[in-house]
Amino acid sequence: MIAAMRSEWIKLRSVRSSYLTFGLTVLISVAGGAAIAASVGTAVKDGRWHGVYDPTAASFYAIPFAQLALAVGGVLAAASEYSTGTIRSSLTAVPHRGQFLAAKTTVFALAAFVVSEATAFGCFFAAQPLLATHVAHATLGQPAVARAVIGTGIDLTLIGLLGLALGSLLRHAPAAIAIVVVLLFIPYEATDALPAWLQRYLPTLAGTQISNVIPAHNALPAWTGLGLMAAFTAAVLAAALTRLCTTDA
Repeated sequence: MIAAMRSEWIKLRSVRSSYLTFGLTVLISVAGGAAIAASVGTAVKDGRWHGVYDPTAASFYAIPFAQLALAVGGVLAAASEYSTGTIRSSLTAVPHRGQFLAAKTTVFALAAFVVSEATAFGCFFAAQPLLATHVAHATLGQPAVARAVIGTGIDLTLIGLLGLALGSLLRHAPAAIAIVVVLLFIPYEATDALPAWLQRYLPTLAGTQISNVIPAHNALPAWTGLGLMAAFTAAVLAAALTRLCTTDA
């Protein structure tokens, strides 16, 4: 297993797409989040903000775009082996297919977790000073704030793993990326058209509840929502493992 993980680490750090997607994950969320937070602070101060103001959640309004970048990184980490044909060499070197997928998933998860937590803390520390110039802001010492920041990093990691699972399951990067886009953005656009009970259980929406200190109306509790997202990701990974073990590569 250690040798297989070492091999997967070499693959991950040897391709430009890894640096591009990981870099965009941090850059888009921190820079975009800071700009959005400044606008939110101004809107709250001027009385133009409608709804509940959660200064912690305001740090993460650009996270959906980072989720897309990291999910695409996960898709490419898995699907590119099929498009280039290197999957045959990989399975020759690691004939136990379950071990192969476990090694790839573990290495990507560890790398994504480091990037995701750096992103979450970067968003928080970039946004809060901008909010403080206009309205109330949050600190890590306040109740549930550290949970929200750390949990946001975990949710972002799960999104990356979902991309990897879809890439491994479908073996076709454009199709997997299209499904990622649907899962990440369509729920936000269609919330008004969906019944409230269904919105609660959409995995990608449920997972984002961990970013809120003030619970959203009619939403699952923070850790419950994150657990649902984790279970959904695990289910797609299980489907990918089943296909890998029962069909030709």
